[in-house]
Amino acid sequence: MNREVNGEEITPNLNRLARENLYFPNFYEQTALGRTSDAEFLLNTSLYPTAEGSAYMLYAENTFDALPGILKEQGYGTNVFHPYKPSFWNRYIIYPQLGIDRFYSEGDFDEAEVIGWSINDEALLDQALEEIAGFEEPFHSQIVTLTSHHPFEMPEDLQLLNTEGYNGYQDRHFKNYLQSIHYVDQAIGKFVDGLEQKGMLDDTMLVIYGDHSTGMTANTKAFVEFTEAEDPLNYFETNKNVPLILHVPGAKPKTFSQVASQLDLAPSLLDVLGGDPAQHHFIGRNMWDAEGGRATFRDGSFITSELSFIASSDGIYDNGSCYWRMTGEAMGVEACEEPFKEGSKELQISDDVLRGDLLKKFER
Repeated sequence: MNREVNGEEITPNLNRLARENLYFPNFYEQTALGRTSDAEFLLNTSLYPTAEGSAYMLYAENTFDALPGILKEQGYGTNVFHPYKPSFWNRYIIYPQLGIDRFYSEGDFDEAEVIGWSINDEALLDQALEEIAGFEEPFHSQIVTLTSHHPFEMPEDLQLLNTEGYNGYQDRHFKNYLQSIHYVDQAIGKFVDGLEQKGMLDDTMLVIYGDHSTGMTANTKAFVEFTEAEDPLNYFETNKNVPLILHVPGAKPKTFSQVASQLDLAPSLLDVLGGDPAQHHFIGRNMWDAEGGRATFRDGSFITSELSFIASSDGIYDNGSCYWRMTGEAMGVEACEEPFKEGSKELQISDDVLRGDLLKKFER
């Protein structure tokens, strides 16, 4: 976001939406091996992903205290749009456990040009918009897009970004990534305009967020050159940073400086919708609170407003790297010990809840 190629914005629609709504530039993804399924799991349950495999596969029949289920109890219709195989990541099994009533998957969409894994995002968003326009209110819909997923192979007629003239853009993989992001940005802009034209936007809380950044091979020379993330700290933070834009009817545009993460979405969105996050089993915190934000990752690394800790690959805390974010200065690891312990405790609680299906026991 907020970057240009040859004087042209890569994401003009997302940039505009960020300016006109609520924007969290310090928002971080926390996925592990489950990638997109982990992002959905974090969003809906405010629990951490598993260290191995995917919670969607390993714990699909658990009981969850999930955002869709909570809203369902309040009278919301709940659904997901994702134009791929319903069995992929076990979605058709776990969605009912999360409180999702209807799953629009591969066979529920009209034929359209396939780009990469499935029908293109413009067709997906057009068809989803027509469907949700007929829903009885209130409803909760989640749309999972696919065109900007690896391998980023865009048809020539849709490569609308001029990427010539800079050596970094000649890396074919990275250039295709930029083209796909530019295309998806246009599709999202059209979708939001469609909500407005149908008179729905003023009654809609719209959340646009990045699910995971690992699709772009972040260690390529082109990525490092483009982001200027050459030192370990900048590389770590840039690689975890994804967009978060919220349209909340009646809210004035604002950019929030606090650190927030995917774990924080469920309690924060429920708070906006009039629910009480404290009454639910969420590990994440309310991201509207300007104090105390922390993004902890599956390996124990974390980012706060002041500190960043990069865990060692051997799992030994003392071999990790601690940084003071204001200056980029390397610190002794003892400076990062307290937030590391807090994050480690959360990870353990989340693992215990999943392994023991503890929320089922809490319901009794």
